[in-house]
Amino acid sequence: MEEQVISQAELDSLFSSMEAVVAQKGERDEAIVTLYDFRQGVKLTTDQRNYLDDRLGRLCSVLSRTLGVYMNTEVKLGLQNATPATYEQYISNLPSPLIMVTFELTPHTPPATWQIDAPLAHTAIDYMLGATASPGEVPNREITAVEAALIQRLCQEILDTWKVAWETLSDRPLEITEVITSMIRAEEVNPPQEQNYTVTVEASFAEAEGHMNISLPASGLQPLLQEDATESREERRIQPQLLETVGRLPVPVRVTLGEHSRSIHDLLALEEGTVIDLQHYVDQLFVVSMAGRPKFLAKSGVRRGHIAVQLIEPLVK
Repeated sequence: MEEQVISQAELDSLFSSMEAVVAQKGERDEAIVTLYDFRQGVKLTTDQRNYLDDRLGRLCSVLSRTLGVYMNTEVKLGLQNATPATYEQYISNLPSPLIMVTFELTPHTPPATWQIDAPLAHTAIDYMLGATASPGEVPNREITAVEAALIQRLCQEILDTWKVAWETLSDRPLEITEVITSMIRAEEVNPPQEQNYTVTVEASFAEAEGHMNISLPASGLQPLLQEDATESREERRIQPQLLETVGRLPVPVRVTLGEHSRSIHDLLALEEGTVIDLQHYVDQLFVVSMAGRPKFLAKSGVRRGHIAVQLIEPLVK
């Protein structure tokens, strides 16, 4: 194995950076030091940031539909801005009371966080519990243990949707690890100078409006983006041979109209003519799966006298 040696130019750059810090902070003051991986920089390139913007924009579009169905109310999400920032800069702009969850993008990297403004969180809780109208005044307090459990469930639904919308995440166990309601605890999640890709999403749940702020560590995003780039090059290389070999093979397509659970007692009582409520409104979009994997959102219609669906938007591009 070839030995990797740091060049004199790299050492000079490091020493000059240290001298600049000492000049700014003073010899008696402690400077903040962060580890740097020379093999894999923690900052994202412009192309990587543009690619992530596109991915997150698609996620907002899909979440607007899936969360709307999940909470049985109108949901609108839109990517407002996405910028690089330190973790310290990110948490300094978060509102109070704080409602935030943590999760791991890739193993052995700092956790990512997803914050939800209180008006959105309490509205989501009400609709998850069966409310049919927006709540009144939002309580200015920390959420209870039961409310925290519901927020964790909501955010897990968001991550599960993200795994479907971004194929690179499909095999990764994205799980909520903690619900945070204290700024002191939030400050302990990551080092202050940890480089992050921070995202602000403008959101409305029914009549409640607010923002969701996301902090994605650059060190956790890098492996995902590199894996995506490798898979894209490989797909371009094998696509012509693949189409020539299996292009005419049939692929099973399934349209999910709705789901319903019944007890064994109710199941035995079913008879011809029984109506089963699928909890799916006629104007809601369907999910079209191919070979068992969700691929498209679609709407119902009629074509040449037969019931049909029209593909509206891909879940994965």
